[in-house]
Amino acid sequence: MNKSRLWLKNSLLLLPVIVWQLFALSLQGFAREIPAPQENSEFRFSGEYGLWVQEVRGRIEVHWITAEEDSGFLRVLRNDKPVHEFATPFSLLHQVSFEKPGGPDFTIHYGSLRDALDNHKTVIQLAVKRPEAIFGRVDSLYVLGDLHGEYDRLVQLLSTANIIDANLDWIATTKHLVILGDIFDRGHHVTKILWLLYQLDRQAELAGGRVHVVLGNHEIMTFDNDLSYTSPKERLIGHLHRVPYPKLFDVHHSILGQWLAAKPGLIKIENTLFAHGGVTPFYADYSIKAFNDTLRIFLDQGTFADESPDSSAALADSLWYLRRQRFLYGEGSVFWYRGYVIAGTSEDDLEKVLKTYQCTTHVIAHTIVKTISEYYDGKVIAVDLIKPATEMLLLVSKGPERFKIHLDGTVEKLQSRK
Repeated sequence: MNKSRLWLKNSLLLLPVIVWQLFALSLQGFAREIPAPQENSEFRFSGEYGLWVQEVRGRIEVHWITAEEDSGFLRVLRNDKPVHEFATPFSLLHQVSFEKPGGPDFTIHYGSLRDALDNHKTVIQLAVKRPEAIFGRVDSLYVLGDLHGEYDRLVQLLSTANIIDANLDWIATTKHLVILGDIFDRGHHVTKILWLLYQLDRQAELAGGRVHVVLGNHEIMTFDNDLSYTSPKERLIGHLHRVPYPKLFDVHHSILGQWLAAKPGLIKIENTLFAHGGVTPFYADYSIKAFNDTLRIFLDQGTFADESPDSSAALADSLWYLRRQRFLYGEGSVFWYRGYVIAGTSEDDLEKVLKTYQCTTHVIAHTIVKTISEYYDGKVIAVDLIKPATEMLLLVSKGPERFKIHLDGTVEKLQSRK
């Protein structure tokens, strides 16, 4: 057995030990009560659960993990026509590199040669664009708060609401879906959720609908290599690929990272303002475009704008760092603010924000509530749940009613709280 295969085999043999050690560490500082994984928990790595695709110097690198040691395969198709075909050696970890195909997208078929159930298909988009952040009237608008890796519940909710079909494809036509940040951390299937949303984003736009992914504090933490809340299973994906976990979402090379970093931190749909934590009057000085442009600059250029040892450059870097930290991590940051649910924000401040953006409602996540609820006589709706992805907000243009959809498909009107 060669060294690479031995390393991978030993990694999986040590999986239960590593998982429990990392899980114990990850519990430190948890604000949310999370049960320990059961002994029969299934840690899936095959297909999009462990897929890593990046673009480096005009070439595409595809890295995938098979359910068991086997020879692998990868086929690249463009407009349903074969472009490349590869076979990989007997292993758990597989990697192929090829010249970037022409055109805006291509499809990869990949997996295990012997196991038909371990065969997968993913469409890769090469043209990453900044999405719009301001929309007019939308007939039906679905909103989910912090998902935190809860893939199975997410699929159940989207299926129950007839947003996706049994093949996980978009069937909601012109409806809109808002994911209000914090896809990352805590749960075991973050990577799989990201690939699902990545596919639905493309499908929804082709159908005349939209999937809006709004960035939250846990996306930013991952970009910045803060893994304080990253689940042991997710960290193992990076371990198996032999790279630090954030490398899987590098904003310059990773396909998922490029896509995610292009997403906004603030959007407006009709008369509703959406942000992960909440917008205070201080940040209301930003237009929606200016806010999202600033976010993109900070994500693109990282902690320091200039690494030169020159003193003037060092001062500029210090100022840059302070601005970046306040914008992304400050207590009043749009990604961290909790004042609209936890007492601290006056209704006058809320009115200033709503008036500035010409909105009547502000939908937020980040601050945990037992159930999706209205505050300030319905001017604020909070959607971050103690148990993630167990309810989904539904807003309709036909009337003032707001609804929440449960996992079992039941629908009820929201209850307002002061």
